[in-house]
Amino acid sequence: MDVKLELYRTFREVARRGSFSAAAEALFISQSAVSQSIKNLESQLGVALFDRRGKQIALTPEGRLLYGYIDEGLKSIRQGEEQLGQYAKLEKGELKIGVSDTISRFVILNQLDSFHRIYPYIHLSIINGTSIEAVQMLKSRDVDIAFVNSPVKDAALEEHPFFKVHDVFVAGDEYRHLAGRPLTARQLADLPLILLERKSNARRRIDRLFAQQGIQIAPEIELGSHDLLLDLARINLGVSCVIEEFAAHYLKWNLVFKLQTEFAVPARWVSWCKLKSSALSPSGQIFADLIGTAPTVLQ
Repeated sequence: MDVKLELYRTFREVARRGSFSAAAEALFISQSAVSQSIKNLESQLGVALFDRRGKQIALTPEGRLLYGYIDEGLKSIRQGEEQLGQYAKLEKGELKIGVSDTISRFVILNQLDSFHRIYPYIHLSIINGTSIEAVQMLKSRDVDIAFVNSPVKDAALEEHPFFKVHDVFVAGDEYRHLAGRPLTARQLADLPLILLERKSNARRRIDRLFAQQGIQIAPEIELGSHDLLLDLARINLGVSCVIEEFAAHYLKWNLVFKLQTEFAVPARWVSWCKLKSSALSPSGQIFADLIGTAPTVLQ
């Protein structure tokens, strides 16, 4: 049954005030319009909702039954509208972000802190995962925004460059004899490599880099943590591929050193992504503005 909501609003107002004329005044419409609305509603429902005795009206049993549901329903609608208004003003709500431990620690930690200080009533939900997992969370709408190692090249997503990074190879003191000596891809591949696990975007990029030179690498150790890459290199278990910007402390204090390569390792971006098909929530848009949206979208 398709009954217009306004008919129910009119019905509730008449029932509350016990008068067509009082309801008309409250609704800022004519009394005849109120009367016609009630007739239309009774016709659509197939029952009489009011006993009409001269100028006096009273709810019928059917009217009393309906009133209980309509009153609660309209109150719920009003509460929903108020909640939406609060969300729009960022007085309530939730922002769900899909991101790796490394990116959350080194790239967006300050932005998360600033957002929470400015909008303390917005619940922040940080869900950890690799770039590939973060993309899947975004596409299944489990998160509002995903931070990824670019590129992801998914037609369903908008990908916005946010933070430029550089992949470098580092090692500990036992490999100091290699310092200042540019290494070929083959020489590097023959060393005990410590890399991220294959399911990560960053690792796939390194695999492609070597494959372009006809080399299939076989790492000695594969890990899920960027910090462990640095620590294992520091204790001389091998040569790790890390993000230079995230290894600044280790490099500054000579806990590891950077190897030189004969081949170029292009810079890349950490980007934030959203679904093309959906607008960001108010909290999501504010966060995107806070981190600084780049004007270009990666292709």
